[in-house]
Amino acid sequence: MTALVNKRIKIYETIGKPVIFVQHEDDQLVPGTKPWELLSELSIPEHSYFVRKTHANSFYKTNLSMLLTELDCHSIELCGAQTEYCIDTTVKFAHGLGYQLMMCRGAATTYDHPFMKAKETIAFYENIWDKRFLTFLEQ
Repeated sequence: MTALVNKRIKIYETIGKPVIFVQHEDDQLVPGTKPWELLSELSIPEHSYFVRKTHANSFYKTNLSMLLTELDCHSIELCGAQTEYCIDTTVKFAHGLGYQLMMCRGAATTYDHPFMKAKETIAFYENIWDKRFLTFLEQ
């Protein structure tokens, strides 16, 4: 997944479009600690934007909406973790706000849990989002 995300970041960087990283923080993801940090394998463009959040919804009590307005963004390409929490909640909320959403298949990830394996969870949510909430891009 990281290679795919880096490929997408490079495209946006090349065409001069903004890249925004949203980081969740809570009792287990404490700012400044290793678990909270972005993956070291990620390409982080020099002029990236960063948003911190404390809820699965990336718009809830954050500056994301204001930032997107300032950047004149009407469409969002999403990627990241965790599929069934942060990504799903943000997809549905952003859709409700009227943003045009895009994603590459496999650009969101999660962990195995007692109900479904990660691969099944990702496929389940991608099926829900497809053509209802977002458009999947060709890779």
